Amino acid sequence: MSASLVRRLIRPLALVLPWAPAISPGADAPWPSAELGLPLMQRFLPDAYRGHYQVNDLTVAPDGRLYGTTQRAVIRYDGTNWERLDYPTLWAWRLAAAPDGRVYVSGDDEVGYFADDLAGRAVYHSLVSAVPPAALPLGSVRGAKAAGGAVAFAPEKGWLVWQDGRFHFTPAPGGGRTSVHAVAGALFASVTGGGLHR
Repeated sequence: MSASLVRRLIRPLALVLPWAPAISPGADAPWPSAELGLPLMQRFLPDAYRGHYQVNDLTVAPDGRLYGTTQRAVIRYDGTNWERLDYPTLWAWRLAAAPDGRVYVSGDDEVGYFADDLAGRAVYHSLVSAVPPAALPLGSVRGAKAAGGAVAFAPEKGWLVWQDGRFHFTPAPGGGRTSVHAVAGALFASVTGGGLHR
């Protein structure tokens, strides 16, 4: 398909889709044939972000950087460069970006957060030593959400809420699997067979 034909097809769309001219090549620009027909997206392969091919969760921190969870690492992208942040267990599962700039992470038998030190390097701080004994072992912590100055985690036995420097633990009724949710500035937990909790 020639560039002129593509321009003729896209120009009428500008009436309905104001961004259509932005994807049209200029009068003298050749259409990039290698990208013809591909969606307008950028692809990052594991070699680029230096992590496992499976990325389990993504969040954007208040400073605009993208964070992702993968095997033995959290990955961070500033729009130009990827950075690999080592994580202490086999899998990092979920992320929650807090307004204070901390990025909370849940994984296998692990909860904690990354925060930048004075030199701008991300440092991991484990919170496991603050977990109440009733919540241990944590198991696979498959949920992390931040809202209203608190962060909720979903370990295997219930849910943990980190607020004001300490954890509050609520066992799951009937031993059901817990999920945590952040909605309109509030934290919720849903439990298989146990309903919704706030």
